[in-house]
Amino acid sequence: MEETLNRILQGISTLKSDIGSVRAELKEEITNTRSGMISMEAGLKEEIENVRTELKDDIGNVHIELKDDIGSLRTELKDDIGNVRIELKADIGNVRTELKEDIANLRSELQEGQERLEKKLMSIPQNYENLEVFIDRQQRMTEILSERSLRHEADIQFLKSTRS
Repeated sequence: MEETLNRILQGISTLKSDIGSVRAELKEEITNTRSGMISMEAGLKEEIENVRTELKDDIGNVHIELKDDIGSLRTELKDDIGNVRIELKADIGNVRTELKEDIANLRSELQEGQERLEKKLMSIPQNYENLEVFIDRQQRMTEILSERSLRHEADIQFLKSTRS
């Protein structure tokens, strides 16, 4: 039994030394893992910083490009607006010229119409006088014809009375 006990003690001692060596290995592994994690963390931080720097540069470049594009668009818009203004001024000038010509033509036509009306209005008194003269002649003619008619009737009555 003593022998068994010695063996057990010796097994325990071996086990202790194995546990100690496993502990030492685990500590070394943990230390290695920690330093690997620390170096990995440093690498990730560096990578993140690089990506951040690249993004800042890209954003700056995009910002510069946008400013250039906006400047170009503004210039194009100013040019286009200037061209449209020039075209509008020319069109307005043409329309004004056409309107002036149309107004001049209308004035001329109105003047001619007014002159014709004035001539007609001026001729109304003369036409009225002519009409009065004509009516007077017709009146005289009617009176003459009435007198003749009355005389003829009187003659017819006289002839009728002499016949009977």
